[in-house]
Amino acid sequence: MSLHPAIQRAAAGIVVLHAAIGFLHAMTHLLIPVPLDLWGYVYVALVIGVAPLLGVWLMRPPHVRLGAWLLLVGMAGALVFGLLEHFMLPGADNIAHVSSGVWQGTFQWTAAALLVIEALGTLVGLIAVQPRLMKKGAQ
Repeated sequence: MSLHPAIQRAAAGIVVLHAAIGFLHAMTHLLIPVPLDLWGYVYVALVIGVAPLLGVWLMRPPHVRLGAWLLLVGMAGALVFGLLEHFMLPGADNIAHVSSGVWQGTFQWTAAALLVIEALGTLVGLIAVQPRLMKKGAQ
């Protein structure tokens, strides 16, 4: 099975942009500082960092379906985590409560940009896991 090339390109572009903005956002976490607890670091590393990258890498035969699901789980997991941590729950990771300083604005716009990118990534992941979009025999 394989996916339509446009879906693969969209997924790859979103994941690369997500990784770049995510790296910049992670740097602001270190520079402000806005530390996470151990669970937060593990979740960010595996679900938000590794899953989308591995998913896009696997979105080719013979692992198309697994790659599409990893993309969806990683992006949806990132979206929920970011929405809760940056916008809904009180605390140092909330964009309204982050310490003021030179990196505050970068922290805030990267959190907002990640939310948009993760929503798009979730949408592409939802499209990619649809069995009717898989082409059999096109390896």
